[in-house]
Amino acid sequence: MIPRPGSPAAILIASDHSAFVGVMTNLLLGLIAAVATTRDRTAATLERLALAVLNLGLVVFVVGLVADSAEIKRIGAPTMGTAILVAVALLGWRLWQARSTHEPEGTPLEVAPA
Repeated sequence: MIPRPGSPAAILIASDHSAFVGVMTNLLLGLIAAVATTRDRTAATLERLALAVLNLGLVVFVVGLVADSAEIKRIGAPTMGTAILVAVALLGWRLWQARSTHEPEGTPLEVAPA
């Protein structure tokens, strides 16, 4: 059974998607951003922009779910996906920068002389 547009079932499906994608994605990307402690302000600004685009795409996708409109969902889903990929790439870059500036002396397998 396909839910009618605007029905409680359509709203339930939309809230499920928004809760999982919105909460989990924002939580995980925010956690990684908190760990990536670099002074690169440009990357941080671009990450905020990517998160804003991600959330905008999520809102559009949820509206498409409630309205049962494939056209609207075709706009929201790629917007979310692209924003997630951009955010992950930027966060990966910041983590790589933080790793290279905070590398410990020696390697973990190196044994100190007795």
